[in-house]
Amino acid sequence: MDQLEQLKELLSEPKQRIKLHDFIADVTRKLVADVGQDRLPVQVSSDGNSFIVRLQEYEHALHTVIPLQMLLGRWGLQEHVDIAALPLRRLAGGIAATGGNTYLIEARWYPIFLLLYASSIGAISGNNCQVVYKLAHAPVPNPYGRENHDILLSAAFKAMAEIQDGFKLFPGLDRKYTPRSEHVYTLLEPCADKTLYLGPEYEELFDRVEILLAIEYMHIEHPEPIAKEESPWGPVGRFGWKRSSRNPLDRLIAEASAAGKSWEPARAGLFGSSSARFVELAEGLARMVRRASW
Repeated sequence: MDQLEQLKELLSEPKQRIKLHDFIADVTRKLVADVGQDRLPVQVSSDGNSFIVRLQEYEHALHTVIPLQMLLGRWGLQEHVDIAALPLRRLAGGIAATGGNTYLIEARWYPIFLLLYASSIGAISGNNCQVVYKLAHAPVPNPYGRENHDILLSAAFKAMAEIQDGFKLFPGLDRKYTPRSEHVYTLLEPCADKTLYLGPEYEELFDRVEILLAIEYMHIEHPEPIAKEESPWGPVGRFGWKRSSRNPLDRLIAEASAAGKSWEPARAGLFGSSSARFVELAEGLARMVRRASW
């Protein structure tokens, strides 16, 4: 039985929760060994090609773990959330402040970032927003200090912002507005289709995940109210260049406004459990995107 089928079997029986934990713990131990600094050091010289190779090494190490996280996100119950967070937390726990190549130092968060996206894609496909909230707010040892609040989402997004331009080194991404987002979108699509059978719904779901994570990041980093004319910074994914009258950001703003207190992402705890807070921040992000020179 392969790992994916084994996970399905364990998730289908509540009494298998201990075995499920042990299964994910074993997967995590191997992953930590595969991407740890002993195997992938940061105290080495790096050019553009070696940076790409390092990201690809992380991707290769994750290729069997990503579908597991998608499945956990999609079918995991409240009692499974801590198990789903285990790989992300153990990877983050191995990241300590150190010297070395800046791009390689920050790239250590890339596996965590990918697993967060994979889990969130699975969770949102099943309207399982509590998983997104719990993973985003998983407590992690923070090498950056208090500015990231010891919260996984903040630490991972800050690290990815530091290496954003590095994704332009991938073939075909040098002229893209959001190269990291485009790369992750393409990387995860085959796995999402095979594991969750999303088909053409994948693009809309990916945009939704990126927007929800971006606005939650803004909620953490900008706790104060946002004035009508303000354009606070937020991490913009590929949804940002979609400027049609029904672009993903505007659609989600309309959805949250219409649903109000019953909106599921807010009921799960995102945006301070407030759809109004989402709308406030999302409208600010929309103003920032409209002013971008794209």
